[in-house]
Amino acid sequence: MKQLESLDLSRNSLWGRIPSSLAFISGLGYLDLSYNNLTGRIPEGTQLQSFNASSFAGNHLCGLPLTSNCSEGGIKEMNEKAAEIEWFYVVFSLSYAVGFSVVCTTLVSKKAWRDAYFGFLERMWIRLTTST
Repeated sequence: MKQLESLDLSRNSLWGRIPSSLAFISGLGYLDLSYNNLTGRIPEGTQLQSFNASSFAGNHLCGLPLTSNCSEGGIKEMNEKAAEIEWFYVVFSLSYAVGFSVVCTTLVSKKAWRDAYFGFLERMWIRLTTST
């Protein structure tokens, strides 16, 4: 791996920390680790700090060449922000599933509501097809 010249691992859903051994590959001329779920400090070494910040975009990383704060508070804040985003999607998905199942269950169990709903859809379809 010491002769590696180019490495593109972008958009691969990788998670965890960047291995410190990656900082010591002296012949690495191109690196793209963007849009994964990498966290923590970018390993220090002459190689990784020479790449553009866009090579690390879309992750929860800090340290040079990024401008993110690498103090314990900064790393904790980035991890909390990532957790908030994940919970938002979980709650949103569950709310959608519960709402959809309530509507479907009601339509299946209540004949009057089912007739009203499909009657409404039929009237809308007739309006759309006859007006053109």
